[in-house]
Amino acid sequence: MRVDLTNIFVALFLTILGYYYGLSNGGFSVEDLLPVSNLIVSFCALVIATKALSTWKNQFQHQEQYKSLVSAESCFKIYCAFEDKVKVECLKARQKQGVDFDLPMDMIELRNDKKRDYQKSWGELKIHCRGFVNKNSFLAPDNVGREYLEAIQELHLDTYKPHECSFNKYHEFISKKGEKTFHYCRSRLG
Repeated sequence: MRVDLTNIFVALFLTILGYYYGLSNGGFSVEDLLPVSNLIVSFCALVIATKALSTWKNQFQHQEQYKSLVSAESCFKIYCAFEDKVKVECLKARQKQGVDFDLPMDMIELRNDKKRDYQKSWGELKIHCRGFVNKNSFLAPDNVGREYLEAIQELHLDTYKPHECSFNKYHEFISKKGEKTFHYCRSRLG
């Protein structure tokens, strides 16, 4: 914004200087006003064009921020929902195979795909909403994934109790907190 104000003051100064220089060189006629009025009109057009460009850039930036937030929120919800499905599959596998169960490969691949989609949308969010990303690092895909993985690993323990499972607590916490955080930020933009 500083460069724009500098341009405005320089143009205004040159306009006034030119006007007084023209007056001091002799007679004053209507034909002498034409170049000065052209300069003033050009100056006004410059100010209007600068303001229009600035407004357009702000609208474009706002639109990109909103789109990236919506995309990240959608991928976040899908990822969290899929982690819940993974937990259900782990419980089924635990009942069949005991504590040394293995999750089916297709389920692992789908989980990784969901996480990759979330990471991609988070990367776009880093570009368009740096403040949101820095302030809400607990929603970063690696942080969320690490917490889910630790909670899923509890299912391999002999001491596992469904009512004391940290997965349910974390899933409820991150789902609600994430939804509120995304919603709050979107409402401030929208």
